[in-house]
Amino acid sequence: MRNKWVIVCVLIIASLITFKISCVAAANKNPEKDSRELKFQDMLVLFLLPYM
Repeated sequence: MRNKWVIVCVLIIASLITFKISCVAAANKNPEKDSRELKFQDMLVLFLLPYM
């Protein structure tokens, strides 16, 4: 039962963080170009997301 609450809390915190990041990204009118390494990191996270 306790593990379930921990997972729920972690998911809520993660969703709030991603919401804040998306709001900041939407507010930025002139986004800077991403580096090649950052693009690879993004692709890796998107690839591994179903397993997290």
